Amino acid sequence: MKKISKIFATLLAVALMASSFAACRLIRDADEVKKIREEAKQQEADRLAAAELKEMMGETAITINDDITVDGAYYAYFYSTHYSMQYSELSAAQTQSSATDAVETSDVSASSEAAEASSESSAASAEIVVDKAAVKKAAIDEIVELKTAHAKALASGIELTDADNENIASQVEAMKSQASSQGLSYNGMLSMMGTDEETVEQIIKEQFIVDRYYASLVADKYVTAKHILVMSTVEASGEGETATPARSAEESKALVDSIKAQLDGGADFDTIMNEKSEDNPTVNTHYTFAKNEMDPAFEAAAYELKPNEVSGIVESSYGYHIIKRMDTKVDEIMGVYANSADPDVTAVVTAEKEAIKASAKYTENAKVTAYFDTLYK
Repeated sequence: MKKISKIFATLLAVALMASSFAACRLIRDADEVKKIREEAKQQEADRLAAAELKEMMGETAITINDDITVDGAYYAYFYSTHYSMQYSELSAAQTQSSATDAVETSDVSASSEAAEASSESSAASAEIVVDKAAVKKAAIDEIVELKTAHAKALASGIELTDADNENIASQVEAMKSQASSQGLSYNGMLSMMGTDEETVEQIIKEQFIVDRYYASLVADKYVTAKHILVMSTVEASGEGETATPARSAEESKALVDSIKAQLDGGADFDTIMNEKSEDNPTVNTHYTFAKNEMDPAFEAAAYELKPNEVSGIVESSYGYHIIKRMDTKVDEIMGVYANSADPDVTAVVTAEKEAIKASAKYTENAKVTAYFDTLYK
């Protein structure tokens, strides 16, 4: 009897142990099921979010002058760009402010490392709040101007050149490199912005066409010229075969007189320029400029010339010049007119932009623009 009781006790212990193992397994299985369900739930949420993003990218976000439509992907590119710009500006200002505060409030005997640590801590603790209303306005204003100017450019016959297309391709490659440097694929980066590759390439092409359009409006304000420069004086320098002998002002004047005589006798301007000019002609082959952007004497003489006409000897603060005016190409003005020191150039571009702004009317699809607000927390 005692032996049987012992067997029953052993069986009971085994049964309890098995039950315990089963319970543990049930708990573990329940945790795994919960984890699987949560992952499935997140995957479904991601799928729905991706589907919603794709839908909003294709929806019309803005209509300009009743006949130009802008979809969500186009709008998102400008919204994300202006959001990032404002965030960066606020972040930089905050960092500067924190650094200043740390220096002002730190003890004179405190180490620079402590002050720097205090600055970083303050900067990290403060939340950066972007003004989304301002971001939205800046994005829409830029879109309206770009699309309206693009329509005018096409109507005036502006087209992309082979050089433009090469520059566009280079710009796209630069964006791809930027994405890669951040550990992202190009399409992945664009998806985070709410846009896609096709839209971005379209935007860049339109920007080039508009840039060419504005440049064409002020091309007649610019002059392109090349020159032969003889410096007023030269100090001796170098040794041996590379030595440069000194040259007096009288000798410089005699040299430029002899060069001018050669040109008057029929010598080729480019040949003499490459041989004699002291302005590194292989690098500085020519200059394109508006008023108030060059030495006054040089500038005045260049503006007096007609295309392919050669000047007399012009003395400037650099020395003596013989100038030949060239035809001005719009390509030379693209991207530089915006920073021109010539008030006439600024006036023309500003007037055109104001006219575009005044003529452009738009309506927005609040559902789409509000959606992209939510993508940026």
